[in-house]
Amino acid sequence: VEYISNISLYCQDVGIVNISSGSPIKMKDLVNNWITKYNLNVKVNLCHYPYSTYEPFEFWGSNKKLLELIRKIER
Repeated sequence: VEYISNISLYCQDVGIVNISSGSPIKMKDLVNNWITKYNLNVKVNLCHYPYSTYEPFEFWGSNKKLLELIRKIER
């Protein structure tokens, strides 16, 4: 939230900014983190559907633009 706020206040016309961590995370771990964080009564049924050959097990975004904007703001 702090990054979004600072970018919106101090930068103009920057376009789309990916606010990801830049670190990969497995979908399974992401869902399990949500279940734990929000104390959900949900059981994940892995392998219910076959894994597709074209979908990755991990995903992440590039935060290069975000880090460049933050450095610009901090100067």
